[in-house]
Amino acid sequence: MQQQTLNSSQMGLQHLATNRRTVNRLFKFMSVDFGFLDHIPFPIMRKALKKNILRAVYLTDGIHVYGYAIYQEIPKYGGIHVLYLAIAPEFRSYGLGSVLLRRLDALSPAGILLEVEDPDFSRNEEELSIRTRRIAFYERNGLTLDKTVKLTNFKHPLLLMTTSQLPALNERQFRKFYRQLYNRVYRIPVGRIAVNARIEKA
Repeated sequence: MQQQTLNSSQMGLQHLATNRRTVNRLFKFMSVDFGFLDHIPFPIMRKALKKNILRAVYLTDGIHVYGYAIYQEIPKYGGIHVLYLAIAPEFRSYGLGSVLLRRLDALSPAGILLEVEDPDFSRNEEELSIRTRRIAFYERNGLTLDKTVKLTNFKHPLLLMTTSQLPALNERQFRKFYRQLYNRVYRIPVGRIAVNARIEKA
C-alpha cells in the first residue's frame, strides 16, 4: 500500500457527485482536517455544490482517496479560487500536497487563487511556525504571496496567494471582486459585512 501512495503517476482528480452520501463523506474529511476553524458553513456549501457554484475533487488512484480540494471558478477573470485543500492525515509527508496542486494547476491553466492565514496574527510560536511553513509550501509549488493585499474573512486575517497575476485593480475594485467571490457561494451579500480587503503599498 505504501508503494501505491508514492506512485503519484497513477493519481488523478475525480470530480465528486453531489448526492447526500458523497457530500457527507467529504464533510467528514473536512471536520477532521479543518477542525481548528470556528465554523464551517456546511449547509451553505452543500447547496453551492449541488448548484455547481462550488466544485469538489478527490486526489485518487481509483482505490484510495489521498486528498481533496473544493473550489469555484472565478467569473470574468478565469482561473479557480480554492477554498479548501487537504491531504488525508495518513498520507501526509509523501509529497502528495504538491501532486494535488499540480493536478489543480493542470485543471486550471488560467491560474489558482487561494488564501492563507496571516503569520503576523499568530497567537503562539507553534501557530507562527505552521502558517510560515504553509506559505513556504505554496511558494515551492509555484504560488506567489501578494504582500500588498490584506484580507479579512469573518474576522480572520488572511493573505492572498496566486499562480498568475490578477488584473490590476485599485482597492475598491479588488474589495468588490473579493466580496463577490463569497457572495456567489453564500448566495447572500455576506461579503459586505464579513469580508474585507485593503491594499497596502509594497
